[in-house]
Amino acid sequence: MRRAPFGSWLALALAFALGALGCAPTPMREAPPARAEPIASVASRTIADGRADAVFGQGDLVSFDPPAAVSVTTLSAPGGLGTDAHFYQGSTLLLWIADTGANRVRALHEDDLSIADLRGQPGYADGAPNAGSVDPVQNGFDHPLAVAFAWDTDEWFAADTANQRAVRGYLNSPPRLVYGQHGSFLSNTRNEGGVSSSSLSDPKGVALVEGYAYIADAGNHRVLGFPSGSTYAGYLFGQSSFTTGAPNDGQLVPGPSTLSDPHGLAVAPSSAPQRWRGLWVADTGNHRVLHVPYLTTMADLVLGHAGYYSAELVQPPTAQSLYAPTAVALDPQGGLWVADTGNHRVLHFVRGATSPDRVLGQPDFVHGEPPTVPSATNLLSPTGVAVAGNGDLFVADTGWNRLLRFRFACVGAADCDDGDPCTDDACTATGCTHVLAINARACAPYSCDLSKRTCVTSCSSVTVEACAPEFFCLDGRCVRQCATDSDCTVAVGHPFCRQGFCCDKDCSGLCESCAESAAESSCRIVFGAPRQGKCPGATEDCAGRCDGTRPDACTPAATGSACGVEGCLDGVAQDRGTCDGAGACLSKTHACGAYGCEPAGCRTSCERDDDCAAGAYCDGGACLSGPLAASGAGCAVGAPRGDAGSAGDPGFSGLLALLSLALFAPPLARLGRLARLGRRLGRRR
Repeated sequence: MRRAPFGSWLALALAFALGALGCAPTPMREAPPARAEPIASVASRTIADGRADAVFGQGDLVSFDPPAAVSVTTLSAPGGLGTDAHFYQGSTLLLWIADTGANRVRALHEDDLSIADLRGQPGYADGAPNAGSVDPVQNGFDHPLAVAFAWDTDEWFAADTANQRAVRGYLNSPPRLVYGQHGSFLSNTRNEGGVSSSSLSDPKGVALVEGYAYIADAGNHRVLGFPSGSTYAGYLFGQSSFTTGAPNDGQLVPGPSTLSDPHGLAVAPSSAPQRWRGLWVADTGNHRVLHVPYLTTMADLVLGHAGYYSAELVQPPTAQSLYAPTAVALDPQGGLWVADTGNHRVLHFVRGATSPDRVLGQPDFVHGEPPTVPSATNLLSPTGVAVAGNGDLFVADTGWNRLLRFRFACVGAADCDDGDPCTDDACTATGCTHVLAINARACAPYSCDLSKRTCVTSCSSVTVEACAPEFFCLDGRCVRQCATDSDCTVAVGHPFCRQGFCCDKDCSGLCESCAESAAESSCRIVFGAPRQGKCPGATEDCAGRCDGTRPDACTPAATGSACGVEGCLDGVAQDRGTCDGAGACLSKTHACGAYGCEPAGCRTSCERDDDCAAGAYCDGGACLSGPLAASGAGCAVGAPRGDAGSAGDPGFSGLLALLSLALFAPPLARLGRLARLGRRLGRRR
C-alpha cells in the first residue's frame, strides 16, 4: 500500500505523543530470567470481528474532519485513556480521555459515550494551554498525554506533560496533589531541583491503584512509584538510582531493568488475581513492552522482540514485533492490549504469551502501513487503549482525532471470568458484567474479604458475616440445611437437597454423600458403610462397604474377616465367626458340657452348683455330671432339684434350649451334637 504524506498538524500531535525516539541502539539478544512461578495463560474471546461499533469525536466511522474549533463533541489528537483497573461495576463506569490537543482531560460514560466530566478548562469550548493562562494553574493542562482513574477512591490522575508534572484529584473536583514541582501548582520547571525521587521530565504515563501512584517519567527514562499521599517516590524502575536519568541507565543496549522513553502503564496490585499482578510498561524507545513483577526491579517478560531484550526496530512488522508502542491495558481475563503506534495497529496478547492472538487496525500481522482514509476497521497512530468492565475495548485513534469502541463478544459467563472471586461475572447483551459483591457466588458458602480480594475460609459464632446469606456457621464451617430440592433454588450450582444440604450433584449413589465433614454441599464418594441404604444381600459385619472409588461400589468384607460376637445360651456357646467373602458370616457352636454359660462363652470353673449345667454339680471347683460324690461336696451349695421328668426338670429345659440354639448351627454339625447331647441327658434322667 502507498504511504500517504502526513500533514503538519499530525506531525505536531504525534511529536507530543511519541517524543523523540532517537537512534535505535545496537540490538542485544538477552533472554529474560526464569520466573519463580509460571504466569497462567488464559484464553480470551476478545473482539468479535475487529470492527468498531461506535465513535466519538467524529460524526461517523468514515469521517475525518480536523476540528476547526474545540467543542463538547470534538477531540484533538487524543492520547491516553483510563478506566478502573479493577473492572468494578460501580455507579460511575467512566472512560477518561487525555484530550491532548485541546489541553484538557474529560470523561465519558462507557455505555453510551455521553458527556460526564471535564478537567482543565472552564468550558467545553475552551482549548488553550493552562486554561488560557500564561503560567501554570491548578486546574489547567498543557498537552496532557495520559490519564488514569481509580473507582475505589474516586480519583483521576493525569500526566500534564508539557508542564512537567502529574496532578491528581477527586471526581468532580480540581487537583489536590501535584507531583514533580515540589508541591507547587504554579511552576513547570523540568526536573525541578535536579533529577531526584520527586522530579519529573516529560511524564507520559500514569497509573493509580489502591492509592499508590505510578508515573512513566519519560524524559528521565524511568518509572516512579509514590506511596499514598506522598509526592516522593518510594519505587524506581529503569534507573540504578533516583539521581540518574540517561536512556537505558546509560548502557549502550537495553536490558531487563532499563527503559528508553517509557509511555503507557498498566498496574495490578498484589491483591489482584495472579494473572493480573505486576507492572506493564510501554517501553516506547526500545520498541517493546515489559512486565515487571509487583514492586520488583527486573522484568520477567518482554513483548516486541520474540521474548528477548532488544531495541531492534523490525520493518516490515511481524506478529512478534512492535514499533514505538505507547499504551497498554489489561482486560478482565488477564490479557493485555497494546497500542502499537508506529505500526498503526492494536494487538492483544493472552497472558504470558509473546505472540498476539488478535490484531485491530490492520488486515493481518505483517502489515503496518498508515491508512489513507478512516474506516471502522483501520487506525492511524493509536496512542491510547482502555478496557471497560464488560470487556469492551476503547482506542484513542490519535491520527484521526477520534475515539473508537470495539464491542466484546461473550457467549456465556465463562467468557467473562475475570479471575476475581469477589465479582459475580455474567454475559449480557452488551458484554460482560463484573459486579463486586461481599457475597459473590464464587465464594459461597463463605463471603468475600474485599480488602484482600479472597474468599473467607472459616467462620465462628461471632463472625456471622463470614457466611453467605442462607448459610450458617457449624463447627467453623459455613453450611446450608434444606428439606427439599425447592429449598435449594437460590443455591447457585447446588440444586439438590441431599442429607440436609444443598448439593452440587444428585448424589443418590449408595456410596455418595453431601454431608461429610468439611465437604458439605459437595457430593463426595465415601469410604465405609453405605450412606444411602444397605448393600443388597449383606448383613452386619460381613455386609458390603464403600471402597471410596465408585458411587455404588459395595465390596463385601474379605474372606476370613472376623464377624459376629461370642455368646452362650443354656450350655451351648457360639464362637466369633468369619466372613465367607460373599456377605455371610460363618460361625460355630459347641456345648459347654457340665459347665454353665458366661457372657463370652462356656465357664471353665465353678464356685457353686449354679455355675454348672443343669444336672451337674460343683465339686472342688470343677463341674461334675452324675450322682453326687460320697463326700457330699456341694450338697449345701446348690439349689434344690425338682423331680426328674417334670416340666420343671432342668434336663427337660436344657433339651429345649439345645433344640432352639441348634437351629443356628450348620446342619450336619447340628444333628451330630443334638444326638450326643440327647443321649447324655437321657442317661442322667
